[in-house]
Formats: sequence, structure tokens, C-alpha cells
Amino acid sequence: MIHDNNDENLMLRFSHGDVAAFDVLYERHRAPLFRYILKKTRHNNALTEELFQEVWSNLIRAREQYQPSARFSTYLFQIARNRIIDHVRRVSVRPVSDPETNHEDIANANNHDPDRHAHSVECIEQLQAHISRLPDEQHETFILKYEGEHNLGHIAEITGVTLETAKSRLRYAMKKLRELMPEECL
Repeated sequence: MIHDNNDENLMLRFSHGDVAAFDVLYERHRAPLFRYILKKTRHNNALTEELFQEVWSNLIRAREQYQPSARFSTYLFQIARNRIIDHVRRVSVRPVSDPETNHEDIANANNHDPDRHAHSVECIEQLQAHISRLPDEQHETFILKYEGEHNLGHIAEITGVTLETAKSRLRYAMKKLRELMPEECL
């Protein structure tokens, strides 16, 4: 039995039947994975839930074939990316934003100044709108970096591009967002 609790070893333990190892992996990766899928579906909550469950189901079904040739998080996010691509191909439309997305939890709950709170929420909404309008490659790279918390090397692996391409996509995304955001929100 492997006793190291890094993700790759936990996945190997799970592939040999250790359900507790899966529980640890799920707790470590559920929030960043959910946020990634949510952003990629442009805040479509129902679709996000569906794809989130499919990713974990795919991981469970493929557990016996798992080989730690890359970081576990890279492997997991590749599954998610493939599920999203499959979905987009299946419905032949681009995911759209859910107009009922609640931005209240994003704003600082300790901020008691209503004007400042309203301004913060407005800036967040503007940023999210601009992020959702980025070209797909830049959008995906930005989301993997800031929601999935991946470094550029992992982003390159997940998206199947070179490190330089991933860097360029992120640089262009950041440049575009800086150009679009009002000065008072930066």
C-alpha cells in the first residue's frame, strides 16, 4: 500500500480500490474543477452540474487504466475539457451565460459601505462579462490559470499547446482585459 498522499499516489490507491483516497482527491479538486466548468459554460449552472458529475463519473470508470504520466490535476482537467468540448459539439452552440447568476458572494461580505460594495459588485460583473467575451483560447487559458489555479506548464499540457502558446494566450487575455476595464476597477 502506498502511503504518500500526493494526488498521483492517491489516484493509484483509488485505482486499486481505496475509496478513501478518492474522497481526498474529490475534496482537493472539486472547487477548482467546478469553477473551471462554471466559467467554461458561461455560468450555466445546470450544465455545469451535469458536466461536473460526468467528469467525476469518467474518472471513476477509467480509474483502473490510470497511469501517472502527468500531474493528476492535469489529467482531471483534461477530462473536464474533453467533456466540455464533447458537449459543445453535441449541441452545436456556444454555452451562454445564466442571467440569474448571483454575484453577491463574490463581493467582500465585511464591506459595510453600500456605495463601495455596489462599485465592487459592478467591477466584478464587468470583469466577468469581459472574461466571457474573450476568444475561446484566451478564455480557457485565463480560466485555467485563475479559476483552476494551474501554472502555465499545466495549462499547456491540458490544452495540448506549447508553453509559449499558453503564455501568449494568457498575455493577450490580460492585455485585452486591462484595455476593457475602467481605470477605477483596476
